[in-house]
Amino acid sequence: MNPDSDPNTPSRSTVEWSAGVPKILQRRFRLVVENAGESGPAHVCESGRAVIGSHEAADLRLEDRTVSRFHCEIEISDERARIKDLDSRNGTRVDGVQVERASLNDGSVIAIGQSRVRFEMSPDFSETPVSVGESFGPLIGVTPEMRRVFALLERAAQSSAPVLLYGEPGTGKATAAEAVHNLSDRKHAPFLAVDMASMSASSQSAALYGNDSVFAAARGGTVFLNEIAALDTELQSRLARTLTDIGDVRLITSTSRDLRAEVNTKRFRAGLLYALAVIEVRVPPLRDRPADIVRLAEEFLGVRSSVAPESVRDLWDAAFAEQLRRHAWPGNVTELRSYIDRCIALSTPAPLGALTDAGPVVDTSQPFRDARDKWLNHFERRYLEKLVSEHGGNVSAAARAAKLDRAYFYRLLWRHGLR
Repeated sequence: MNPDSDPNTPSRSTVEWSAGVPKILQRRFRLVVENAGESGPAHVCESGRAVIGSHEAADLRLEDRTVSRFHCEIEISDERARIKDLDSRNGTRVDGVQVERASLNDGSVIAIGQSRVRFEMSPDFSETPVSVGESFGPLIGVTPEMRRVFALLERAAQSSAPVLLYGEPGTGKATAAEAVHNLSDRKHAPFLAVDMASMSASSQSAALYGNDSVFAAARGGTVFLNEIAALDTELQSRLARTLTDIGDVRLITSTSRDLRAEVNTKRFRAGLLYALAVIEVRVPPLRDRPADIVRLAEEFLGVRSSVAPESVRDLWDAAFAEQLRRHAWPGNVTELRSYIDRCIALSTPAPLGALTDAGPVVDTSQPFRDARDKWLNHFERRYLEKLVSEHGGNVSAAARAAKLDRAYFYRLLWRHGLR
């Protein structure tokens, strides 16, 4: 059955109530191993996401030496199935065609190494709990996708288990980490954040294990390691060994990279990945939740407040809201906030096309170097936004396409507020 052609198929984005608890319906699917003309083990996925590989932690594990540890990932989103190759050794083929990312049809055959796996869309659904609220600390989200994130964050705040936050630059991972701390029983102790991408290996070592270690300074509180994928590989091994010895400290990490792909290319330690991902939370990009774009814009404009100035209220109308919904927002919430601030400063909606493509006004009263720097900053931000968007938020792939060192690419993103 093709779910896209069935008008009676429930949408994944529909919230239903069961026994007084809000839930969303998640399409199930099956992965059936078909080698040498015979059907082998099958995996039934309830969560909407499954990884195929040879590692013991893969959802569908294949005993095949030609299969990478985490070979590919399948996800159901908006009732469509998509597959992504995780930088595997031998690639992934769907119905005979090699792919990096592709859609799957019911019955598609996936060739992985020497193995064959048939994808089957199930006609039934599993129920996934979502939060009853539409916020978590300063995070705001009215869509079921974000309310599911809030449900996970609420559970995280009630424990001291390590949390790994996935998400594109600008989605609010650092805000989520601090909100978990502030809503936990550690809220009166320190919350210390360290950005791994902006530091050399020696600086990382000093921060984690020096005389003034961040773990010692945050005793009783929370340490947030931003962009954990940038951690030096030797320090990854050390952290994996000493994770249980960091004392009374809650550890939260984040990344915009796919760590399973990093494991395949030996840039990240598999043991550390699973030590950090006891609670794994994926923050979706704005383009996948357009209703949240409008709600966030209302919040940034303050149009729901009775004290909002008339000039701000005049900015808001149906046409402006629809313009915001249609934009891709490659910089996610950070970009949206910056755009709204610009609209407020100008007291008029700035055309999104002009914001994306036009450069700064040439002001010959400025020194040449100042004017040049404005254009350079404009170019860098627009280039980075477009490149990351074209690579579906995969920052490592974007850095490779730009032929830039990954650490330098991350520093550029950080400088322009895109992560």
